[in-house]
Amino acid sequence: MFTKSNSVCDFRITRSMEQRRSDNDRMQKFYPNSIQVVLQSKSIFLDRSKYLVPNNLTIGQFLFYLRQKISVNTNKGLYLFVEQIDKDEKTMSTYLPQTGNTLEMVYTNWRHIDGYLYMFIEQESTFG
Repeated sequence: MFTKSNSVCDFRITRSMEQRRSDNDRMQKFYPNSIQVVLQSKSIFLDRSKYLVPNNLTIGQFLFYLRQKISVNTNKGLYLFVEQIDKDEKTMSTYLPQTGNTLEMVYTNWRHIDGYLYMFIEQESTFG
């Protein structure tokens, strides 16, 4: 089992709200057509948790990219969930976006107040 932590909570704990906002604002100036995604997983090892993704990329294309980067068996399906964290950062709701939605559509509706889009990826045996 991997011991490296991939938790979004670690990202939110190690960086204050002001730091996250300023980081996001700075990146938006340099890359106005991109979205910063913070990705976590409990069962998949991720080499990094922050991704800078073009806003016109669909959820299906992003999943395809992630499948290439992550060593997952071909008989496993990947599922990408969006997490909406309230302002107090204690309550959370989860949404399963359609694969045809662009990240810009998802970002518009589900971004956090710090400007990041928090997502959760998991695998499931679906093909056998």
